[in-house]
Amino acid sequence: MNEFEISILKAIGKHYPNLLMTIDQLEVKKRELTGKGSYTDFFPIQAPVISHVQILDLHGVIKIPNGIMLSAHLEMNSGIPDFLEICCLTEDGWKGDYSGFSIEN
Repeated sequence: MNEFEISILKAIGKHYPNLLMTIDQLEVKKRELTGKGSYTDFFPIQAPVISHVQILDLHGVIKIPNGIMLSAHLEMNSGIPDFLEICCLTEDGWKGDYSGFSIEN
């Protein structure tokens, strides 16, 4: 994973602490940039994350210096992280540049 994805998962982990123990086990299967966001798909991990929800939300925003605001969530499949979805909250879309990002949650 890249620094951006790891930072987002750690920020999500503030609200779902069990996720923090599995971040280092996640390996990227593929990435897809959609123009309105992105998907990062993961290979399955061995043990599920103990959580009572299947979608782990960021509960905040990601700010990019050029005025773009993003949000994110981690989709789970029976406790196994499936993919990280990053969504653009501004009308112009997002081309995938995350330099200088900050996360407020």
